[in-house]
Amino acid sequence: MPKIENKILVPIGFEKDSLTALEYANYFAIDTKAEIILLHVIQEEGYLKSLFASDEIKEKAEEKVNKELTKWAEKLDESLKVSTIVKYGKIYEVVEDLAEEIHPNFILMGKTQNPSIFKKMLGSNAWHVIKESDYPVITISGKNYIQKHNAEKKEIILPIDLTKQMHEQLAAGLEYGKYFNATIRIISVLSKDSAAEEVKMLTQLNKTKKALEEAGVACESELLEDLDSPVYEVINNYAKKHDAHLVIIMTQQEKDFAELLIGKTAQKILETSEIPVLSITPWEKMEDSVINSFIDPLNIY
Repeated sequence: MPKIENKILVPIGFEKDSLTALEYANYFAIDTKAEIILLHVIQEEGYLKSLFASDEIKEKAEEKVNKELTKWAEKLDESLKVSTIVKYGKIYEVVEDLAEEIHPNFILMGKTQNPSIFKKMLGSNAWHVIKESDYPVITISGKNYIQKHNAEKKEIILPIDLTKQMHEQLAAGLEYGKYFNATIRIISVLSKDSAAEEVKMLTQLNKTKKALEEAGVACESELLEDLDSPVYEVINNYAKKHDAHLVIIMTQQEKDFAELLIGKTAQKILETSEIPVLSITPWEKMEDSVINSFIDPLNIY
């Protein structure tokens, strides 16, 4: 994979959720000096495809969409470089293909606020992109908490399961901590009453914190004890309490088992978090990225 560019790809459909995502893109881009790529996909499915058979109709549709994209681009900070792109096809396929072409630092998508099944709550297009894209994806809740972010003290929540090898997730915390100039809060949840397990987890958390600090990132670590609440709820509440910049999760499973791609806890975080969630693909696919393909760079396992 070619070197990642300092770009943020923002698929936008002009509905409330994607426009909230656009506000976050503006915030993140100012923070990181990134270029924003606004993408609108005109879907050509079924009856609509026949409507777009005429070149004249296509031209008029593109003209209308470009005008709308330009209007929203003009709402972004004037210091930012912004490009607009209009394409035809299935949204998630176009997003994945364009990402392969422009190599963004991440894709930023709004998630649908729909109180039904998970795929609808996250949004089927965001769900597909998270499962299939080789690039990190940030999903944004329909609720807007930008005003709560403290630009002087940004914090990234890194929930980890210390019973597993988490080299990639810790390296992601290291790289995105540097990218956003943020403090990393490494957390793990103790969900059973075990003194031995508590000592083991605290020892590993402290070791991890020290390694990240030595690598040049401000870091805090904390073991959260909650025997009654679901793990995802504990993590979400903690992130909200700290007005976190991001929550980072990994999609760990093999792609051959797409339905298992996102574990239950990560899935519930994606579904319910009011804080932006950064989903990162397994790194064997990311040969050269913002994460730099670290293999246990901290030498802590």
